[in-house]
Amino acid sequence: MKVKTRKGGTVSIEGEDIEEVDQFTYLGSIMDRNGGTDADIRTRISKARQAFAMLKPVWKSTAFTENTKIRIFNTNVKSVLFYGAETWRLTAGEPAIKQLKRRTWQWIGHTLRKPVGSITRQALEWNPQGHRRPGRPFHSWRRSRRKELEEIGYTWSEAKRIAQNRVRWKATVAALCSTRNEED
Repeated sequence: MKVKTRKGGTVSIEGEDIEEVDQFTYLGSIMDRNGGTDADIRTRISKARQAFAMLKPVWKSTAFTENTKIRIFNTNVKSVLFYGAETWRLTAGEPAIKQLKRRTWQWIGHTLRKPVGSITRQALEWNPQGHRRPGRPFHSWRRSRRKELEEIGYTWSEAKRIAQNRVRWKATVAALCSTRNEED
């Protein structure tokens, strides 16, 4: 949607010329020349972060139950984030979960290329001994990544070897993040 497609000509209301701008705020939402919502979404995310940060004492407090904190989050953070969301245009961009998965695997490859003594590589490859207490989830972050590798026929050892070649790793990440492997 284009708001105005040609330059020139001025708009006047009661004899007063209206300035032409690239974007403006109307009823709390940012409107831009091309009808895009990216600036508005970025602003909403920023405002939600600020609201979340202002409630830091609540999050740290032991006086509130988890359910109360969730209700506070929903009313004070989510409402700020989603204000005006019904007017945002839908795009065919990459889904957030897929983008997160891709970036995770890119980071893993980057970390596996680091020297063995690197603290981040040690943290990635660390395998704590012992058993989880009853009630704790069986699947850890690393076990979930290992399962994703197994779905495309690789082991963790093979992934470490492949990560040394950036071109092959990029292809592996693409295979890990392809839509046919998604279980949404």
